[in-house]
Amino acid sequence: MLPNPNVNILVALARTALPTLTAVALNAPCAAADDPGDGWNAFVDKIGATTPFPLGTAEAREQGFWHGLWDGTKRIWNEGSQDLYLSGYYYHAPYHYSAEKRATLNDAGWGVGYGHTLTEDNDNQRMLLGFVARDSYRKPMYVASYVWLARWDVGHDVRVGAGYSALIISHSTATNYWPAPYLAPVASIGTNNAAVYGTFARGVAWFFLKLSFDR
Repeated sequence: MLPNPNVNILVALARTALPTLTAVALNAPCAAADDPGDGWNAFVDKIGATTPFPLGTAEAREQGFWHGLWDGTKRIWNEGSQDLYLSGYYYHAPYHYSAEKRATLNDAGWGVGYGHTLTEDNDNQRMLLGFVARDSYRKPMYVASYVWLARWDVGHDVRVGAGYSALIISHSTATNYWPAPYLAPVASIGTNNAAVYGTFARGVAWFFLKLSFDR
């Protein structure tokens, strides 16, 4: 079967758009960020403002980066909504995989996850989550991730978002089940209660659903 050209175009655009949106997101207002300086220091400040570090108490941050990071992470977990994740679809890009290879790969990435999301006053979100899903080779994949998202209201309580995921992944072929760090772009659309997320790495787009429940 020949690949659908419209889908291929869409994925090619997404491949370009996700990193672009992530770059735009990093220029969005970040809660708890210090007044940035110039040049490289300003860039480092922007990145640092998207980590859990600024959410830590002043005392924890004064003790150093790792203390502030850990304290901010605990705040996300303790104060954030409870989230249920449902995974369902992979798209294997034709530019990365041949038609013969795609025919052998698994598109039904069924899986489930749990996490917490802290929504800030500026509507950006910070998420902690764990996931178990079937990978492209029909074997278990394990993911633990921190996600930062800048979001924009497009009306009727619907928001679009873009950001990044800093994750630890254990995959049957990519890591031989050794836990390995990875960084990937993330985009979303939905409400505070339900949203669809997409990420892209190594020629594979992964789509999943998040359902949030307030404490």
